Amino acid sequence: MPPIQPNEIERNADFYLIKENISVWITPSNIILFLTFLALVWYSLETRGMRIEIKKQNEQYALPLVFVIFEADPLSDRKYYFRNEGFGPALNIKLEDFPTDKKDDLVIYKSDICDFISPKGRSEIIFRRDDGNRLSKMFFPPPDKSYEIKVTYSNVHGVQYATIGKIVDRKPIIIKTERIK
Repeated sequence: MPPIQPNEIERNADFYLIKENISVWITPSNIILFLTFLALVWYSLETRGMRIEIKKQNEQYALPLVFVIFEADPLSDRKYYFRNEGFGPALNIKLEDFPTDKKDDLVIYKSDICDFISPKGRSEIIFRRDDGNRLSKMFFPPPDKSYEIKVTYSNVHGVQYATIGKIVDRKPIIIKTERIK
């Protein structure tokens, strides 16, 4: 038998020490401790995901949803209103260019910005001509025509939204609501 080289003795000793150290660390209590650690990490990740989902749902629940409605009273003028059908307040509400017919001519009016509408609340829309003068009387769209309109607004956190819809037979129909910023 050839003599054992010193390097082999060191390697065998190192292997023996590693084997002994591993056997010291792999005990039933350490295995339970490691599995507990893995369970805590998994629970933390699941809880974080659930918290993010709850936050998203709360934000969606508190969204404003603003659109245009009409009212015509025989004793008063015709009026257009912003109506907030959402559960959160709407800020800086603006109607983009609003088309109406006046004796077969399409006229585009601008609206003033409405500062605030509470949930389930409404506010009259103030229209202006191109020269900046306020319109005293508005014309309803004829029942046989439809117009696309867009209302922009923001929530209390400053997130901007747009509600896009149509007015068909003088009734508002919401097509979609989208986040702008």
